[in-house]
Order: sequence, then structure tokens, then C-alpha cells
Amino acid sequence: MIRMDPGFARRFAVPWQDDWNSRGLGRILPHDDQDGDLRPPVIAARLTGGTAGTGYGKASLRSSWAGGLERIPDLEFEVIGVRAGVDALVIDYRSRIGTGCARC
Repeated sequence: MIRMDPGFARRFAVPWQDDWNSRGLGRILPHDDQDGDLRPPVIAARLTGGTAGTGYGKASLRSSWAGGLERIPDLEFEVIGVRAGVDALVIDYRSRIGTGCARC
């Protein structure tokens, strides 16, 4: 288990932002767990172009992220803060369209 502390959170967030902004799935997907899920209904629906609110597993995330990158060609993130819990890390970020978001 990785110890979540503020230093680790900051070190994780920098490449996370860079990898997303690279738009390369090979760089984005390693940040997600093999059993990762996509739960925020608004984000899931926007990325998939449908009404689905959740997706589970690496294959689902790959499909969602690929669809999102295609649908939103100017997608870009800016990390504005990080929070570390006992076993969780939250990245607070702003998207290119100016919306604030958080990713666990």
C-alpha cells in the first residue's frame, strides 16, 4: 500500500496533469487501477456521448478516455490542489472549459 501524504500527492499530480495533457492513452491509463471505475454521471455521459453514469475496469476506462479525448479535442487540465487521506488521494483540477473538478 502506498502511503498517502501531501508530498506524495504533489509528486503524483504533476505527471498526472502532464500525462492527461499529452492526450496519450498509454500515459493516462497507468494512473488508474485495474479495477478502476468512472462514476460521476455528468463526466461519464460527456465522455461516452451517452447517458451511462458508470464504467468499471481498465477496458471501460480506456473506451471512455478515448471517446472523451476524441469528443473534446482541446481537453486540458490544470492541477490547482491535492489532498491526501489515509488511503486516498484527491486531485483538484480545472479543465480547459473552466470547470472545477476533483479526481480520486
